[in-house]
Amino acid sequence: MTEQYAIRAGHWDPRYAVVRAMVVARDIAAVVVDPNGDGGSIDLDEYTRTEDGPWVAGNSGGGAGDSATSWSPDMVATYGRTTPGATILVDYCSETHEVIADEDGWWLFATRAQDDHSMPVSRPAGPTIGR
Repeated sequence: MTEQYAIRAGHWDPRYAVVRAMVVARDIAAVVVDPNGDGGSIDLDEYTRTEDGPWVAGNSGGGAGDSATSWSPDMVATYGRTTPGATILVDYCSETHEVIADEDGWWLFATRAQDDHSMPVSRPAGPTIGR
């Protein structure tokens, strides 16, 4: 999975579309795409890898706003925008995961769906002693 492949496979116009964040975990990938490069609309595209290797586009959705959460039979995902370098904690199925925002403040968490109803919940990491 590459940014160029995600733009092409998502049928985004490569003159304008910008990948804001991407997670690839074995046979799933999630990509946050800014279709016009202006931040007015943000989409989350899901991909799964077939047994023989190619990536196949799955769900795609989005709209205005800098954050969203998604569930599908293949994966759960949540993304957002915050201060560059900030740590975001994502709670999903009794586990907490750390995600670091990139230099533009975008972050993305994605993993295989572990059940049919749980959604990931994100929160900023609070200050801790020694940090």
